[in-house]
Amino acid sequence: MKVFLGLSFLLTLLDSGTMLQCEVCHSIGRSCFGPMETCSGDADTCGIILHEVTIGGMAIPSSIKTCLPSRICQMGPVTMNYGKVKARSRLACCVGDACQTASVSLPPENNMPNGFQCPACYSVDSFQCGNETVNCTGSENQCVDLAGLMNTGCISGYFCVQTAG
Repeated sequence: MKVFLGLSFLLTLLDSGTMLQCEVCHSIGRSCFGPMETCSGDADTCGIILHEVTIGGMAIPSSIKTCLPSRICQMGPVTMNYGKVKARSRLACCVGDACQTASVSLPPENNMPNGFQCPACYSVDSFQCGNETVNCTGSENQCVDLAGLMNTGCISGYFCVQTAG
């Protein structure tokens, strides 16, 4: 019995030593720093997300570091266009020391209309939108409707293909 308990304890120590840990943080700006946290569930890699929202010509960048499932690491850059509000994001996956030196750059802005049009609405304080449309640009080839947020507009197809369930 003592051997079994000792072996169980040793296996527990070994298992906890091999669990993936990632820095976890979210901050306004192009970088963030936070505590190391043990990943759980299907999160088998670390990720760094750089996101930028542009409202009225003012760009607001934000950074996220977190645990992620590696299946989303192949997702390309994402751009969104709600007419008055635009956003772009890029994800980089990493593990261990590589996360300390990983750099993420936003996809280049492409304001060239591509022929696609989508309904446009961006409202944070109202549940009503007009009948506006937005001319999609660059790689934005899908319309998006973020349920419950009153946001509709264009989005790059990378996001739709990767997140469709």
